[in-house]
Amino acid sequence: MPTIDLPWFGKLDTGSLEEYYEQESVEIEGMTIDIDLNFENNTIEEERLIATRRFLEQMPRWIAQNRKYIQDNIKDNDDDTIREYADYLVEVLSEDELAQLIDADDDTEDRTAWIAGKLQLVRVGLYPDSAQHFAIFDYTVGRQIVDYLVVINTDEEGQLDYMTMES
Repeated sequence: MPTIDLPWFGKLDTGSLEEYYEQESVEIEGMTIDIDLNFENNTIEEERLIATRRFLEQMPRWIAQNRKYIQDNIKDNDDDTIREYADYLVEVLSEDELAQLIDADDDTEDRTAWIAGKLQLVRVGLYPDSAQHFAIFDYTVGRQIVDYLVVINTDEEGQLDYMTMES
């Protein structure tokens, strides 16, 4: 079976895969994130791992594109994921914790924009053989602050499938 060399993961044999691979504390664009690969089967078609390699090689592009998705979400009246996340933080954080993120006197739109700007990518999960999603990007204002995440799901071309808030 062919082996494909993936950034951060090394060579993977298409005919002998583990269910889960993880690389912690990967440095990308000045950020430290965790990246994991998740497989439903112990074999995969070579082109799926090649697509995974291409995706990993373009990680800075996807991170920048996700920033745009986050900013677009603030303006979207039909999808209010970022607004819900901001409202949740205002609801559950103490005044001191909230003051570390935003000016408490800001109006709702300003708070939402400030919180969106504070979102940090902490994890990327890739699912090369999944029919449902290819990449999941987890963003938070701080794992030590709150356990809820803004989650962006994309296809292998980095196109937004959906954005949601999860714990």
